[in-house]
Amino acid sequence: MFGSRLGLRGEVRYTGYLAEDWISFNLKDEGVFVPVRVDNDEVNLSLTLAWYF
Repeated sequence: MFGSRLGLRGEVRYTGYLAEDWISFNLKDEGVFVPVRVDNDEVNLSLTLAWYF
């Protein structure tokens, strides 16, 4: 709180995603092979200024 009516709120959020390996399509006879690897983590920061009345 800053004074009696103004406040600041903060939030940190971590999201971890599992790694996945897959093939979007596989046409080996045609010579087309598309492997895909997904692996991602995120960190989000949020700040909120609140006016109380």
